[in-house]
Amino acid sequence: MSSYFFCVTQTKSCMHTYGNDCFAVKNHSDYFAAGGNAEGYCLGQVASTKVEKDNPKH
Repeated sequence: MSSYFFCVTQTKSCMHTYGNDCFAVKNHSDYFAAGGNAEGYCLGQVASTKVEKDNPKH
């Protein structure tokens, strides 16, 4: 779960510093344009990473 908190901290810092030029906002512009936040973005990122680790693609 620490990766989630790290992601939230990094994403909020990036958004504060770079705004729409932040990597997360650029890569997921539809999500953030619809009112998405760093917490939801990171929850999705951590969940998708966990799925890939549990089900590695060969």
